[in-house]
Amino acid sequence: MSAALLYIAERALATGTDPRPPNWYVDPPRVLPQSLAALIVARRNLVDLATVCSTILIVHVTASWMTERRHRRRAGAKVPEGEVSSVPRKEGWRTYLYGLFAVSVSMWVLCVRIALAEMRLGIWQNVNYYEIVALSMFFQFSLYISIRMAHHGFTLGELAIVCFGGTVLFMEGVNLTIARIWPITTPFVKTYRFPTPLLIYQLALIPGSLLIGFLLSPLLYLSRRLAQQPVRRLRFPAAKARDRRLLALGDTTESYLPNFAGIPNLPNLSNLPNIPNGAQMANEWLEGVPTLGMNARRKFFHALAVVMFVPGVAVDPAFLHLAFSGAFALFVFAEYVRYFALYPLGAAVHVFMNAFLDQKDAGTAILSHFYLLIGCAGCVWFEGPSRLLLYTGTLVLGVGDAMASIVGKRFGRHRWVATSGKTVEGSVALVASVVLSAWLLRVCGCAERFSVWRYTVVLMLGALLEGFSVQNDNVVLPLYVWTLLVFAEV
Repeated sequence: MSAALLYIAERALATGTDPRPPNWYVDPPRVLPQSLAALIVARRNLVDLATVCSTILIVHVTASWMTERRHRRRAGAKVPEGEVSSVPRKEGWRTYLYGLFAVSVSMWVLCVRIALAEMRLGIWQNVNYYEIVALSMFFQFSLYISIRMAHHGFTLGELAIVCFGGTVLFMEGVNLTIARIWPITTPFVKTYRFPTPLLIYQLALIPGSLLIGFLLSPLLYLSRRLAQQPVRRLRFPAAKARDRRLLALGDTTESYLPNFAGIPNLPNLSNLPNIPNGAQMANEWLEGVPTLGMNARRKFFHALAVVMFVPGVAVDPAFLHLAFSGAFALFVFAEYVRYFALYPLGAAVHVFMNAFLDQKDAGTAILSHFYLLIGCAGCVWFEGPSRLLLYTGTLVLGVGDAMASIVGKRFGRHRWVATSGKTVEGSVALVASVVLSAWLLRVCGCAERFSVWRYTVVLMLGALLEGFSVQNDNVVLPLYVWTLLVFAEV
């Protein structure tokens, strides 16, 4: 993906074109050629950043495998199958050891960067020393927090994508801050997209929502712990409800409830402190749709994404860019409410979300809706040069993935892998439906002309990934297809 973004900028400078779609209604930088040259330098930095993070991840995986193997050899048959023996059980000791290892890896990466500069190999030379240390520490911090907060919720590939995306936003924020505070130290604004208000809003909404959770983490932790404790085990059982209200007020959740009092036709929120009633309302709403199974409920949201996002890309993709960032922030706050059992909505949100879970949501955090949003939004957040690229996530997930699931379950006979539910018939439906949808958008004047056969080949490669991969399709498939479309110059 990083290389594809660099390719877009290099090609735009070589051809003298704008690397953004024609209906991108945001004022560009005042001097576009110089901005393009700066964008190319920044995206070269992004490619190096990606390889640094990949190297760090390989080091972590290798170290984990070697450590576990050594512990199992010492313990012999005492370790049950499937249990990790090398991880300390005490949280404080485990955090200390990980922090020590993360600092050691960061110092090792810095030494490698210095050695590569001395040998004049040209590798990692677009990343300076402070960036090496900052990105390596933040990437490893993201790995640890993601694994601890979403235990059993990630595959290795999903973890890499999520943490790398967070690191990219972090580095953009750091670079913008440096350019603002010490402008004399930087000849240009080093961001991986054009430095427009869209980028500023995104950095405020997405990293900002995560930062709020980090700053409020003590209160959130107490809220979750209090909610999980049985009343009979508390020293002052009668104070549990009061303490949960105070924690919710401290998390700035309950403080907004009085604002709803004067709105007509709004349900009485004072009833929601009775958590079982709120949960029962959500459960009854879901049970009121008996004709929809679990798969149909999930694919309904895929179809809804098409209805919502295709007109947005066709009319004003820049505004959709902003809306996606706002939606992601709202999803983060909703997950705070559910995960940390914030009074009075935590239980109701938890019961509602549980109705849409499948085997991929085995972790403590619920991530499927985040993946669907990232898959659709990522292709817009990349700000590609054509509307067809912007449609990629919505078409692949909203049309292709839904059709693959429906056709595969009804008519699928030939599985790609014996242990997988993905079928050849479903993959054919994915390719045919997405190609047909893209062609209809071109006929309607909502997309540029494109090579149908090259588009089909790219979708076939995407279908193969979907058939054989164990990663979550919602986040991996659209980003993979988008990357291939860029290099195929469809």
